[in-house]
Amino acid sequence: MTHDVIIIGGGVSGLSVAQDLMERGFFVQVLERQQQIGGNAISERFDGFLMEHGPSTFGASTVEAMAQIEALGLGKSAFDLGPNVKKRYLRDNGKLSGISAHPLGFFLSNYLSLRGRLRMAMEGLQRRKTDDVE
Repeated sequence: MTHDVIIIGGGVSGLSVAQDLMERGFFVQVLERQQQIGGNAISERFDGFLMEHGPSTFGASTVEAMAQIEALGLGKSAFDLGPNVKKRYLRDNGKLSGISAHPLGFFLSNYLSLRGRLRMAMEGLQRRKTDDVE
């Protein structure tokens, strides 16, 4: 069996690239060393609480994001937080920090330093790097 592209790693990035290439007509194989796909983005429930490991999003999911999650085959592992969730918690040096679930909650929290928040705010103003060598 031959493939046009072999992607090493079935995390969110690898799966996104695989989906894009398959939509363009390529025959793609994704290789993942873990027992489940999704990389570090793992969610699981413990006694009614949702524990998220690795990267996650803050705020409500968009229709486009949910469509992407389904298209990547991660729909069964996605959990809806529901409208009653007001805070999310991140571990910082062994201590839990409550952060508002509002879309600006992470930015306005004290989880990041002032310098980190300024850097994050400036991200959209940065010029894109190009592969052109001048």
